[in-house]
Amino acid sequence: MLKKIFGGLATATAIVWWVGRGTIESWFFDRIVKVAEPHVTLSMLVEYGPPVAFFLLAAYLLWWAPRHQTAMPASPASSREVEAPPATSQSAFMTLREAAIELYNFTQLHKHEDGDLEFLTGFAEAAVEGREQSPDDILDYMAVFMVQTHHMPVRGQRPPATVSRDLTRSETKNNEISDGAVNLRDTVNQQVVFTNLAVKRTDLVAFIAQRFRREGQSTSTGIPQPNIRLEDVVKRITGLRELSERDEKGIKDACERLREKALNRVIVIFGGLDWRKTPPADYHNMVRGAIEPDFWRTNRLAPDSLTGSDKRGRTVPLSGLAMSRDLDYYSIWLDEDQVNAVWPE
Repeated sequence: MLKKIFGGLATATAIVWWVGRGTIESWFFDRIVKVAEPHVTLSMLVEYGPPVAFFLLAAYLLWWAPRHQTAMPASPASSREVEAPPATSQSAFMTLREAAIELYNFTQLHKHEDGDLEFLTGFAEAAVEGREQSPDDILDYMAVFMVQTHHMPVRGQRPPATVSRDLTRSETKNNEISDGAVNLRDTVNQQVVFTNLAVKRTDLVAFIAQRFRREGQSTSTGIPQPNIRLEDVVKRITGLRELSERDEKGIKDACERLREKALNRVIVIFGGLDWRKTPPADYHNMVRGAIEPDFWRTNRLAPDSLTGSDKRGRTVPLSGLAMSRDLDYYSIWLDEDQVNAVWPE
């Protein structure tokens, strides 16, 4: 700011001096230099030197200096903002809970095709019988199968740390995987030793490919995922922008087409597990499991579950069949890649 002020003053002085240089020269020689005859060189110096000097000073202050000044170091606070490292991408990792869900989904889809998968699924479900069975118990067993039985590398955070590190084999072996494959607990006092457990996505794909894929089967396709809502799929099939009761026939036809595709293993439909025991506030956190194809022989999607305010979707038995509270699903999802293959956008 001071440079601008002094530059402005220098400019003004240079202009005034240039305009009044004759008067200034006359005053200088008449009033001050009286003893000598004015010298031509001195006269020119007094007349033209100061305004040129002030013009040069103004150019320096207003133009040259701002363009070439060195940037001042940032304050500590701003330095922290600028130099903070970017957040590390976690796309290469998935939570151990997600990996356990994917493995369980895979076993549900292919257990009748593979004796190993059928044994794993049956053993996981039998392992939690005799106590209150929950989806988290099955996910714990799936995680144990991957991490403790077959030594899949895993990482986690040791409270109160907020950064993850790779766990040693002894750390995973000597503690108990619990809480739906989220935590490692001490087997004696049940204290959480590690939390936010995670594995590499590539490790899960390789694990499934090596242990369960048979020769000639493709390993390039991903495991079906519940990543598109039933409501959005029905809108795509029917071409409707919104689902309402007046479109019930079109919605019913779309639901039947989905049921037929699922029964014939063309697509996979997912449903929330144990939803009747889940508080409504936690519906969005429900584990969504793959529904077995044979389920659709005696059950269907309820069209009216898509026309109300909720629109999460649910299953109901076919007409004339009694409803089983243990074999109905709420919050229906599908795999978007499979939907795109059958009903392209």
